Amino acid sequence: MMAFRSTQLFLLAFLLAGVFTAALLLGDVPLTRLLADPGAASVILYDIRLPRALLAVCVGGGLAIAGAAMQSYLRNPLAEPSVLGISGGASLAAVIAFYTGLAHAFPLALPLAGILGAGAVGLLLIAINLRFGSSLHLLLGGIAIAALTSALAALALNLTPNPFARIEIVFWLMGSLTDRGMQHLFLMLPFLALGCFVLLRLRPALDALTLGEDVATTLGFSLRRLNLLLVLGVALTVGSGVAVAGSIGFIGLIVPHIVRMMTGRAVSPPRTAAFHVSSEATRGVAAQREQTNRSASLLPSHLLLPSFLGGAIALLLADLGVRAIPTSGEELKLGVLTSLIGAPFFLWLLLKEQHARAVSPPRTAALHVSAESAQREQRKDSTA
Repeated sequence: MMAFRSTQLFLLAFLLAGVFTAALLLGDVPLTRLLADPGAASVILYDIRLPRALLAVCVGGGLAIAGAAMQSYLRNPLAEPSVLGISGGASLAAVIAFYTGLAHAFPLALPLAGILGAGAVGLLLIAINLRFGSSLHLLLGGIAIAALTSALAALALNLTPNPFARIEIVFWLMGSLTDRGMQHLFLMLPFLALGCFVLLRLRPALDALTLGEDVATTLGFSLRRLNLLLVLGVALTVGSGVAVAGSIGFIGLIVPHIVRMMTGRAVSPPRTAAFHVSSEATRGVAAQREQTNRSASLLPSHLLLPSFLGGAIALLLADLGVRAIPTSGEELKLGVLTSLIGAPFFLWLLLKEQHARAVSPPRTAALHVSAESAQREQRKDSTA
């Protein structure tokens, strides 16, 4: 198991290094021209492409690790960071910065406003957690906050008197890494690092939570503390990314699914072991054991770090696609491309999961077979 995880992390890191190198070398200016003009190569590589690639790694990794933590905590594969309203809070604060003109007053006003908006929503979620202390109330409160921030952002967009500001707001909400520099990276990096540290520290508690809230409490984990730290970690990772790059969807939803598929396939025991048994009862027990081992291979502690690497790779590839797709004017927005790719891919995942469930033997059937076999053995013993 540990050998597979090390191999998986190594392969993801190797793939990330390759995609990162491609993001630096590929672009409108060909590599031959960069080699011929060292001065232009320095400006293009270090001032334009390097900050953009590093931001793609940080934003994509932050969204993916937050999505994996949310899915593990809520035990719902459809959960993503935007469910708690943190992305909406950052977007609303950025819209207010555009509306009031602060975004044009100084360059870092927009990302600072986004971080403050995400922090405000995070504090509100923490207050909800301290008041109720359950995952259900936290989820419902996050959905309500997300709806409210979306409505307020639409209201500000509708009331904006300046049409150019309205266009800027719409384009920013679509998500992009264009015109970002090292100052944006230095601004988000401390918040991202702290958020990832908090989420990684929650791995034992999230593993215990897969057995149920009662079992996790019996093992000594405080659900209220878990809720509090989860909100803090998601707010820091997602808020800092949205504040810098805008709203980018489906990274936090799709990447944990891909990592979960990779992990589950590689460590699940061979299915043929269940077919070398003689009795139907033993076969049912073997099927149950196989399903249990597959579920154990999908623990949150096995998903968070690979999800970060996978999210970085996914957003780097999406940014390369944005730069490669020819357009007549403005560059295609990054959030648009991730949604266009992510939505059909997610539908494919759902259909594949439904097919896998239809093929695999259900646990209830195995239990039924096992019970019937036990009853037959009892009758034979009583007859003898």
